[in-house]
Amino acid sequence: MGNLDRAIASAAKMTNLSNYEVVTYPEPVDVLQTLMRKLKGNSSEAAISATIKKELGTDYQWYEQIKQWRDNNGKAMMLMPFKINVN
Repeated sequence: MGNLDRAIASAAKMTNLSNYEVVTYPEPVDVLQTLMRKLKGNSSEAAISATIKKELGTDYQWYEQIKQWRDNNGKAMMLMPFKINVN
């Protein structure tokens, strides 16, 4: 068995490459993770909510719904798979 470095070295040898460079890039970060990193030092809940609302735009309602489900986790509750809006 081997590891990635050994596989790269074998591939280079098989193709007669003597001069090559391996570049490692970080994994892509999703929008929510990026937003949370930006907000990490901010202790004001109102500022955090405003920033999240601005970042998510019309999808903010889904963030609030997920947050509510998370907060109710473990409690007796009945959830519908849809949301009813009455105008």
